[in-house]
Amino acid sequence: MRHVVHRETSALGLLVAKTGDFPAAFAEALGHGGPALIELRTDPAQLTPDRRLAEAAPRAGQ
Repeated sequence: MRHVVHRETSALGLLVAKTGDFPAAFAEALGHGGPALIELRTDPAQLTPDRRLAEAAPRAGQ
């Protein structure tokens, strides 16, 4: 997890790239005492927690 604090506004920015890092980022944002933004990086091929795009796409010849 990467974080940055904007000098002039004291806004906190957090970058979460792994699902397991989200609880800590959320707790940090809540405890910051000022504005906070959490950017979530997601896998565009992951449609739902248990289904990927490749599984949903029609297969040639079917």
